[in-house]
Amino acid sequence: MTGSPRSVATLETLLDVETETEFAFDSLFSAAPYSLAAGGTDTAAALTTPRTEIKAEVIKWGPHQYTPATGTYAGRAIYDQFLVRLTLDVVYQPEHGQGQASIRGKIRAALTDWTRIKTAFATHAYLRPAPDTLQQQDGGRTIDDEEKTETLTTILEFVAFIRPDALDAAT
Repeated sequence: MTGSPRSVATLETLLDVETETEFAFDSLFSAAPYSLAAGGTDTAAALTTPRTEIKAEVIKWGPHQYTPATGTYAGRAIYDQFLVRLTLDVVYQPEHGQGQASIRGKIRAALTDWTRIKTAFATHAYLRPAPDTLQQQDGGRTIDDEEKTETLTTILEFVAFIRPDALDAAT
C-alpha cells in the first residue's frame, strides 16, 4: 500500500474503510521507529523479507448511524461505525538471521503506540479509530518449508468511526 490517502469526495470513498485502514497501518509500521517493510495484501511490491502484510476487513456495521443535515446525502441515515478486523502477517526467513522475537516486539510496540496510531489515521481526516478498542483476537505461526519462510499472524479488532462533518461534505 503506497501513495497518499484519497480525498474525501464521495460516499464510496468514505465507506471504503478497509483501504483507509490498510493505508494507516502501513504508514505506522513503515515509519521510524518501527521501520518494518509493510504493505496491503494487494501490493505488487517485491516479496522481500522480513515484511508485514496488512489486511483489513469490515466485519460489522453499526449500531451507530449518522444522518447528514446538509449536502448530497442530507436526511439519509448512514452507518458511520464499523467493527474492523485487522490481520497482520509478518513473513520472515530464519535462515537469513531474521528472528520472530525482534519483529514480533516491533509489531506489539507499534500497536501500543496510540499517539502514532492516531497520527497515522489523522492523515485521512475522516476515519478515526475509537480509543481503547484495539484488541488482539487471535494469532499463530506457520512454516513454509518450500519458501523457507515463517509467518507470524496477529489478528486484531477495533471500532472505527467516520467523522460526521465528512459525511456532511460527501458528494
